[in-house]
Amino acid sequence: MIASAGEDNKIMLFETASGKLIRELPNGSNWTNFVRFTRNGKYLVSASTGGSLKFWEVSTGELIKEIKGFYDEVYCFSFNPDENQLITSSRDGHIKLWDVSWLKNYSNKKPRADDSRSGEK
Repeated sequence: MIASAGEDNKIMLFETASGKLIRELPNGSNWTNFVRFTRNGKYLVSASTGGSLKFWEVSTGELIKEIKGFYDEVYCFSFNPDENQLITSSRDGHIKLWDVSWLKNYSNKKPRADDSRSGEK
């Protein structure tokens, strides 16, 4: 799969072999500066001119998390080899290190109402 992004406020996901558009991810009113898949291909992370990082589930197109810890646009980012940390650089001159270990255990499955593990008593 290939991801494309830019000034049109969209992130486009294409099938590599055919070039067929698979999914469009809306990025609101912000341009996307940088996108990168996780190594397993399950997630896509995007950096925007709006000063945020967005984490997307590729199979559903669902926005699963947004980090807004920046004063200005995020230029780029990179995962460490274990993909449990992310380093970012932004226009405001800051370089930040983020703990993203939660991503490895993320599940979009919602607990059932009768599931005793849901945390509700």
